[in-house]
Amino acid sequence: SAAFAVLSFQCAYIKARWPAEFLASVLNNGGGFYGPAAYIQEARRFGLRVLGPDVNRSERRYTGDSAEGWLRVGLKAIRGMTRERTEPIVRARRERPYAGLEDFLARSGAGQEEARTLILAGALDCFGQTRPQLSLDLDLCFGQRPAAGQPEMFA
Repeated sequence: SAAFAVLSFQCAYIKARWPAEFLASVLNNGGGFYGPAAYIQEARRFGLRVLGPDVNRSERRYTGDSAEGWLRVGLKAIRGMTRERTEPIVRARRERPYAGLEDFLARSGAGQEEARTLILAGALDCFGQTRPQLSLDLDLCFGQRPAAGQPEMFA
């Protein structure tokens, strides 16, 4: 029990001093007893801004900066995005940020379904378009007509 007490003290100290980094590490390691939503809520309780996934700023995993007061969701946290899918996105971005959807598709090697998943998760919001606009542009990039029932303003 003494070893557990030491470990508990160390975790409490790290969480009090560096909450963003601590919570990012907990989330990256599966969280333990609670699901990710509980740790995200804990981050907000600590006053951290929880930033969504972003192809120009997110790493594969959760990241945090206690000095600046933020915790950012990693690309890996998006359902369906595996290491094999996220690694090329992050690697291609390191030379320069993505300028838009076409640039993202050309440089990252992402396919249509991956891009659609990222659009729905908000990871492509950094391009300054709405999600319906991005979805339409994605279909056009892959040479598809807009889906039936799509409003005229998007057709």
